[in-house]
Amino acid sequence: MAATTATTTISTTHKWSISVAEDLKCLTPHCTFTVKFFLLFSFFFGYSTCDLSNEGRALVWTREKVSTCGSTTDSNSLIQAIDLIIPCDEILAKQEQQLEEVRTVLRNVEGGEEEDSLKGLVMIDALQRLGIDYHFREDIEAVLHSQYMNSSSHSFTDQHDDLYEVSTRFRLLRQQGYNVPTDVFHKFKDKDGRFKTELSEDIRGLMGLYEASQLSIEGEDILDQAADFSAQQLNGCYMKLCLKVLLDNTNEVAYGVHKKYGWDPIDSLRRTWAILCNAFLEEAKWFASGQLPKAEEYLKNGIVSSGVPAVLVHMFFLLGHGMNKESVNFMIDNPDIITSTATILRLRDDLGSAKDENQDGHDGSYVDCYMKEHEGYTAETARKQVVDMISDAWKRLNRECLSPNRFSANFTQGCLNTARMVPLMYCYDDNHNLPILEEHMKSMFHDSVSL
Repeated sequence: MAATTATTTISTTHKWSISVAEDLKCLTPHCTFTVKFFLLFSFFFGYSTCDLSNEGRALVWTREKVSTCGSTTDSNSLIQAIDLIIPCDEILAKQEQQLEEVRTVLRNVEGGEEEDSLKGLVMIDALQRLGIDYHFREDIEAVLHSQYMNSSSHSFTDQHDDLYEVSTRFRLLRQQGYNVPTDVFHKFKDKDGRFKTELSEDIRGLMGLYEASQLSIEGEDILDQAADFSAQQLNGCYMKLCLKVLLDNTNEVAYGVHKKYGWDPIDSLRRTWAILCNAFLEEAKWFASGQLPKAEEYLKNGIVSSGVPAVLVHMFFLLGHGMNKESVNFMIDNPDIITSTATILRLRDDLGSAKDENQDGHDGSYVDCYMKEHEGYTAETARKQVVDMISDAWKRLNRECLSPNRFSANFTQGCLNTARMVPLMYCYDDNHNLPILEEHMKSMFHDSVSL
């Protein structure tokens, strides 16, 4: 186990230096579990700085104390924390075991029967989408090389007429640098040279075809046709697919809430999603017609279309506090704690939409509606009005969080945290970046973190 030394002074500063042995080099960023643990440790126990050496062999924790109390409790807590680091080697060993299991499957697929070809493609596609394919570069190359060699055989091509399989193989091979011919798609065209109409029922195949068409080069007209055909067919059924996924996810959430708390929220959740979709449709009508509504009407709808009410309603059910018929009906009717939070996000979004997100006002905003309704008002005046409205919304939210109120402390805190997150989401710089948010994200992964 790593040797531990503790140096304590009677002044306002306590410093602990932990010498970590060679076998604990997992404290480098490669072991995010340990790094995150110490970040959480520093948060809960009040440590102000955390410095990790480049080699991951030394940690220095510094804490500013407001009193001169003894450090027994703090030292014991730190020692307990160090003890939790020991299983890190076991975690890495387990991770390596799992990686080796995946490599074994890939190697079996590479040398397996022809029916394993689709399994190999699906597996490689999943690894790439998950962003972990770098662990298996050599094995992936071996599988794809084998697929490329087999695909040059006419007998292999004739036996594989599944649109998804052919499209996925074409895309993965081209992404890997193989110059795969487009002839593999001719089998999916009719005698008139158009893609067969029956393919419109194969949603997965159409999605694969569309992705494959994005890897075309000059002179490959068939891929241009594939892009147009697949996009057109997917636009006809993409909304149905979205609605099915939405319904499935909503049912899953409702089932989990009912199982844990004994209350079935499915009707409330469906109503919440219906209200949100209707708000989207209302905005679509406005912007399609080019007729902006009055500012008050826009904001009333915009509060809903912000998505905040839907998120907070889901949070209410997932927390499971105080659920009864009265509280559920009250929640669905968008109480002030929800509308004030949504107003903060909607107006802050609109305040920066044209200026910061470079949208040129085409999506509409409260500023646009306000200036149209109040002729002669400058953009600066309209923006000041929005800033004042955000301030008022914060005051309403603060009032709703005072005791007594209808909601649990956890739900109230969630609403506050949602509103607090808004400045991070919309604090753009001149390059349309989010530097403050980026710094917060980087602080989770960097070797040195200031808390």
